[in-house]
Amino acid sequence: MKKTTTFFCLLLISNSLGIGFEIEPHEEKCIHEEFKPNSSVYGFVAVQPHNPKSNLNFRISGKEDEIIYQTGQIGKAEDGDAETFSFHSFDHETEYKFCFYDSPSDDFEENKEGEANEESIGLEKKEGEESERKQEKRRISIYYYNGERHRDYEALAKKQHLQPIEIDLMKIEDQIMDLQKEFAFMKDLEAHHRETNEITNQRVNWISLLSTFLLISLAVGQIIYLKRFFKSKQLL
Repeated sequence: MKKTTTFFCLLLISNSLGIGFEIEPHEEKCIHEEFKPNSSVYGFVAVQPHNPKSNLNFRISGKEDEIIYQTGQIGKAEDGDAETFSFHSFDHETEYKFCFYDSPSDDFEENKEGEANEESIGLEKKEGEESERKQEKRRISIYYYNGERHRDYEALAKKQHLQPIEIDLMKIEDQIMDLQKEFAFMKDLEAHHRETNEITNQRVNWISLLSTFLLISLAVGQIIYLKRFFKSKQLL
């Protein structure tokens, strides 16, 4: 049976983020992340331990579940090479979803069924199954960076014969530029949220006035109706 777990992460001042978690066979885990519109996103995924009998599916999708990147070959190779990915965020969308689903192969499934059909249910077998279940878990580490790629400082130093201090100053300059872009984005986002809140408050005020007017109208109508009713019954 497929299980789904969702993580929510928030990208604040720093442009890079890393997260690690464990995943079991037939389990899906997703990470929701927000990126700046019309910006580049780079990252890689590492899986430990490797398992050639299991297909670890990895996909990146937008807010409307539009698949941006997808692969099912992560975590099979013994060398443990990381899977790299990159995409360009949309102009109108900031929320994206990173999902992992571990689906064992048919041979692996048969082994699991054979173990499940054994008649012995002693304590030793339960402990063995728990140990095997723990071994089936795999550790996923995902790192991603939102922004423009930085320059190759080593190649630049060799080409322009720069000193180490000059390279350090260049790195600081690039980091400052990234922070300026991030602050500008946060400022625009704050202005957008403030405008949304003001519009919402105006609508709430109008709805409150309309509700008050309707309640007063109903009260007046009830008074008029009861007055006419009592007069018709000659009670007043």
